[in-house]
Amino acid sequence: MSNVLTEIHDDHRKYSHILNLIRFELDKLNDSSNPSYIRLYDIMHYMTNFPDLVHHPLEEIIFAELAKKKPELSETLAQLSLEHEKLASQGNELKENLHRIVSGDIVSRKALIDSTNAYHQLLTNHMNTEEGRVLPLIDEAFDENDWSILQAQIAVLHDSVFEEVIRKESAQLYERIIQSPELVE
Repeated sequence: MSNVLTEIHDDHRKYSHILNLIRFELDKLNDSSNPSYIRLYDIMHYMTNFPDLVHHPLEEIIFAELAKKKPELSETLAQLSLEHEKLASQGNELKENLHRIVSGDIVSRKALIDSTNAYHQLLTNHMNTEEGRVLPLIDEAFDENDWSILQAQIAVLHDSVFEEVIRKESAQLYERIIQSPELVE
């Protein structure tokens, strides 16, 4: 398995953990108890930075090459690309609503529950498709030459000071989120 695929799988493990934390806070919202809005905001800040700005662009590079190798996956890959955009949009909207709550503004509880549920469901289904239908086919689809071409494209993505800063800040934020006293395994 390529280092790139290992990186993607590792990211997905983190996002699965994040999904559990979102579900934990969402259950509190559904039970009319008080979730940690700050924790939810931190989660969405993390999810609208690292995945949307680093992880998904990496997947887009791989998916573009995979579509050439496995045209039968073109529709699925196109759907995943649309979902990347939708996750970014829904994530930013949810983060903005959480920011408003943390800042003392009033936001409809129902609207917050609905948007959190929608984001959670979209990300869950998205990762299930990637992990179950797409990523397992990559090793068989790409040979060493393909990986060389991909590595050159990925190097451009990884060769940015901006990405370095996002990775560092995201790692710190992730650690803070998972070290919350209400950690859910």
